[in-house]
Amino acid sequence: MKNKMKIFQRSYAGSFVSQWCLLISLLLAFSAVSADGQNAFAQTITGPKTKVTLVSEVASIAPGKTFTVAIVMEPERGWHTYWKNPGDSGMATDLEWSLPQGFSPQPAQYPAPEVLAFGSLVNYGYSGDTALLVDIVAPRSVDGPIVTLAVDAHWLVCDDEICIPEDTSLTLVLPAGDGAIAPENQLIFSKARAALPTPFPQGEGWSASFWKEGGKSTFAFGLPAGGTRVRKAHFFPLTKGVVDYAAPQVMGLKQKSAMVAEKPDTAADTLYLQTSAGRAQFLDRISGVLALTNNEGMVENFRVELNAGRGAAPAFRPIDVGANSQSSLAPGVNPFVAFAFAFLAGLLLNVMPCVFPSSSMPSFEIKKCI
Repeated sequence: MKNKMKIFQRSYAGSFVSQWCLLISLLLAFSAVSADGQNAFAQTITGPKTKVTLVSEVASIAPGKTFTVAIVMEPERGWHTYWKNPGDSGMATDLEWSLPQGFSPQPAQYPAPEVLAFGSLVNYGYSGDTALLVDIVAPRSVDGPIVTLAVDAHWLVCDDEICIPEDTSLTLVLPAGDGAIAPENQLIFSKARAALPTPFPQGEGWSASFWKEGGKSTFAFGLPAGGTRVRKAHFFPLTKGVVDYAAPQVMGLKQKSAMVAEKPDTAADTLYLQTSAGRAQFLDRISGVLALTNNEGMVENFRVELNAGRGAAPAFRPIDVGANSQSSLAPGVNPFVAFAFAFLAGLLLNVMPCVFPSSSMPSFEIKKCI
């Protein structure tokens, strides 16, 4: 009888401890707060020049469903980060996920970039806060009551004089559940989705083609019937080597009647952009972001796929869109001089080691510039 009582006591004690461990884990998943005071569904780490947050759109993970997380990057004032194609220099943010078996992260969705001109170099990136959205597909069966999401992020942050490679590790612990939305994070995700380029429309009147000949890259965008008013335009190629980033993009507009517009903000059916070509060869299809600005300064960004055009590149009359155009560099920048400086900068970065601090907390690493 005594032996049976001991066995019962051990069994009960073991069950009691297991239940408390499970309860504590769930409480941590629901109520853990980071050192920066963020909510239970986000973790923030502040590095030397960038504050980075991993935040979840959902309060729980539903088996077999897709949910979205965001990597929010907040560089210090005067510093910037980079788009997927950084342009003449820079580095896109790299994400390395560690997820439970069966979870599948999708490619990061970047907001529309901006032109960052520094002397003779032109980069594509972000001068302010950005959020990279990542969809994660959950398996049909989720093991255990909680799910741990971990990511190692690596990025380059620069100001006008220096670039610093930073990296950090972020972790979220979420409970398995019905996939309910976390209301406290909705503003973050609504703003992030609003910053994404929208798909270029398909159908009558819409088209996108490119030509690469004679040292020039020419882009033609068919706009909907009835005409679209465009004050300024810029094409951000995602495909590398399509354009010389430092060269201005010359704009032209044509109406359906074949009349050529003399000034911007004219109703047009076809938009042309032309610039110096990059070094890529034998391209059948490219992709990128087309940024259109109307006369009120409103910018609409389209995610667009372009097919190689047939025959010769179309001729068009350039329009002077003014010194403040998104399509041009500051006056006096010579494309050949820009290329020379870009070549020398690349040569120096390859032959001269430089030491930069890494944002991994709390220690610092010695790194060689890439």
